[in-house]
Amino acid sequence: MPVEFPHVQPGAEFQSRTGRLYTIGEVTARRFEVIRDGGKPCLVSWKLVNSTLDRLQSGEVLTYQANGRQGGISYTVAVESGVLFALKDLAICDNTTRTISRKG
Repeated sequence: MPVEFPHVQPGAEFQSRTGRLYTIGEVTARRFEVIRDGGKPCLVSWKLVNSTLDRLQSGEVLTYQANGRQGGISYTVAVESGVLFALKDLAICDNTTRTISRKG
């Protein structure tokens, strides 16, 4: 697990921008699990987290619930939420414009 994201630990809980509850499951060097409130897990790769961070640091503004080719992170809200949890100190969500940008 990258040192940059120490809060991504098994058992950590967070909410999506819509208020759904998620829990971090298994964390490995390549990925981590985001477990939905219904128990179904989805996988988030550290590669996706790091590429999203690179995009934000370059000044790109991302769109909610869209895949990378459409200017977002992932169409799957659980994956998008997991990435944003990992980047919680580095990204801002704007519910008015439905965009994600770099803090600061």
